[in-house]
This record gives sequence, C-alpha cells and structure tokens, in this order.
Amino acid sequence: TLNANGSSVVFTQANPNNSRTMAGGAGKAYNIVTVNGNSANADSFQFNGAFTIATLNLNAPLFLNMSSLTITNPLTVAGTSSTNMIVINSVAGSSTLTLAASSTFDWCAIGNMLCSNSPVATNSFDLKGNTGISISGPSGGGGVVSPIGS
Repeated sequence: TLNANGSSVVFTQANPNNSRTMAGGAGKAYNIVTVNGNSANADSFQFNGAFTIATLNLNAPLFLNMSSLTITNPLTVAGTSSTNMIVINSVAGSSTLTLAASSTFDWCAIGNMLCSNSPVATNSFDLKGNTGISISGPSGGGGVVSPIGS
C-alpha cells in the first residue's frame, strides 16, 4: 500500500549504465520523490507521464528525461562541475516543468523545457529549446555534457 500524499519514494541505482522509469503519473500526487544517481557513472531516469510531486530531490550525476512535471515546493537542483552534473531534457519535443517560485538550478544542462515561475540556472548549460528559465554559464571549467537520447 502506498500512501502517495505522505510517503517518500526513493530510486537508487546500484548498477551504472542502467535506465529507470517512473511511469503513469496522471492524476496522482506524490509527497517526496528522490532520484539518486550512481557515482560510478551518470544514470538515466525518465518520468514517463504527467506527475505532480511536492518535493523532488535529484542527486548527481544524473540524466533526467521527462514529459511533464509539476513540483509544488521550490525545487533546488545542485550538481557540480565535471562529472557530477544533472542533465534535464525532454522525452520528445518540449516538456512542461511547472515549478514553485524561487526554484533554482546549479551545474545543470537543460534542454527543451517550458518552465513556469522564472527559475534561475547558474553555472549551467543551455541545450536550447527552453522558455521561461534564465540560464547563465559557468565562468570557467565544467565538464562536457552529452544528454542521453539527443
């Protein structure tokens, strides 16, 4: 039994180079969802469907593909330079990322996102196709990012 409004769902990848998917989503709300990357290699995780999540935690390194997410609490995504970045990209075409005000991204690569509430991404890379988000690149350094599926 899953009490979605009061539970935590945690995805942890033990084996590198495997992709994981959370599917369905429509009409369901989740309290806390945490997606942990594998430190040995960036993992691929996909939200397949429209999800509403109160608190989303993303832990690098991680390639996140999505179609539509609504995050009701402010989202703070913090990767680091080099191999611990977080890549956020659309499954196909453009994806909708509905965010609470004051959401921020640091050391991310973002592509094809239609964002609400004007989030800010610092030390990040614009993979193009984004609207509603302010993305500023790093002042120096940073790793090479190649999103899975692009």
